[in-house]
Amino acid sequence: MPDKRSIDTVARIPRLLARGVIRLYQLTVSPFLGSDCRHVPTCSAYGDEAIGRFGLWAGGWITLARFCRCHPFGTRGLDFVPAAVPARARWWLPWRYGRWRGTLAEPPVADEDAPPQRAARESDSIRRPASADPSSAAR
Repeated sequence: MPDKRSIDTVARIPRLLARGVIRLYQLTVSPFLGSDCRHVPTCSAYGDEAIGRFGLWAGGWITLARFCRCHPFGTRGLDFVPAAVPARARWWLPWRYGRWRGTLAEPPVADEDAPPQRAARESDSIRRPASADPSSAAR
């Protein structure tokens, strides 16, 4: 009877092959296309991370959803791979793995060693007019 270690190794082969194809694209085709990406990280880096984190099936669907958001009328900016597969996702409902609209602008896991984020300035926040403030109505 095969041991668990050999079964795990065989199960990782599709994931490693997909990541190898992505890496081959990054080294051969991507330098010729230029670096005019709509998102950070790039789609190939996003796909590599998603497939590495969740496997070929779930990570592939998450990557496909990202590719579908990457068009002239699509999203742009920071878009990180989610920290976990969505709770509503099932292998027989693969479209539920992906985030088909919007971006994940915040990193999925906060690192304790990371430098603190800058404090929000007053100009960064949206200011409500005094008439919309409920506390000013009582004055």
